[in-house]
Amino acid sequence: MIKNRNMVFSKANDDSPDTHKGVQLPKIATSSLPTASTDYEGFIAYDVTQSKLTFCTGSGWETVTSS
Repeated sequence: MIKNRNMVFSKANDDSPDTHKGVQLPKIATSSLPTASTDYEGFIAYDVTQSKLTFCTGSGWETVTSS
């Protein structure tokens, strides 16, 4: 395992064909999302209450929905 200030890499992140790859977002309930502000603009999370992706615009939280 390799560690630095911001990231942790382990053998699971290698390029071998038998490893699963992906990005896991923070999981958070709708009621626990912080109050939207420019401090959170651009934040992305998985809303476990709605089972949907959500992101902060700086003035509110938007849910990503299918069209």
